[in-house]
Amino acid sequence: MGRNGGRYRKGHIPGMFAAIWKHPAAKYLGVIGLVIPMIVLTYYVVLISWTMAFTWFS
Repeated sequence: MGRNGGRYRKGHIPGMFAAIWKHPAAKYLGVIGLVIPMIVLTYYVVLISWTMAFTWFS
C-alpha cells in the first residue's frame, strides 16, 4: 500500500484504497480503515485513564 500510495500521490488511506482497487466502494472501505483504529484508540485511552485514576487514589 505504501509504494502504491506514493506512486499515485495518495497520502491517506481512502485515497490509497481507491488507487489500488478501482471500485466506488474502495474509498468507503478506506474510511472504515480510519474509523476503527480511532474507536480502539478511544477505548484504550479510557482504560488508561481509569488505571491512572485507580493508581492515584490508592
